[in-house]
Amino acid sequence: MKILIIGAGELGQMLADKLRSLKANDVTVVDTSEEELQTIQDNLDIMTVPGDATNIAIMKQAGIEKADILLAVSGDQASNMLACQLGKKFGVKECICRVYSNDAFSEADGITPEFYGIDKSFSSPVETLRTSSTSCATSSSSSTWSSPTPTPPWSRLSSMRIPP
Repeated sequence: MKILIIGAGELGQMLADKLRSLKANDVTVVDTSEEELQTIQDNLDIMTVPGDATNIAIMKQAGIEKADILLAVSGDQASNMLACQLGKKFGVKECICRVYSNDAFSEADGITPEFYGIDKSFSSPVETLRTSSTSCATSSSSSTWSSPTPTPPWSRLSSMRIPP
């Protein structure tokens, strides 16, 4: 499975490490910080692409056209949302987005996560890091990541199953 991670910070690095451990996954990380990408290259055997995830050429270089899952977890909400839009445009099956404020959504106006190409979203970086580090169970067939706490209607990442 081709997995594209946007953001090489703590969360992006943790996800890259967890998902790479499943041998069937092909993981690529995109970030503007060459320092963060170097950390990933030094510690993990995965592809990294330096650049802005809102740049179509960079995203094509990262393999967006063949990606099955896009995890937009950078520190920039607008970049995460645009990366998900690009992902859907290029046929990514599932786009998961880290958001920092639900102000970008308005169900009354039809501006929902789906409008931005987001299949699942989450907003609490602290909860996500805690949940990911304690609840990500890896087996030979899949990885399941579960959230123990309720989330807002558009923050629907209560569980994520990554097939082999």
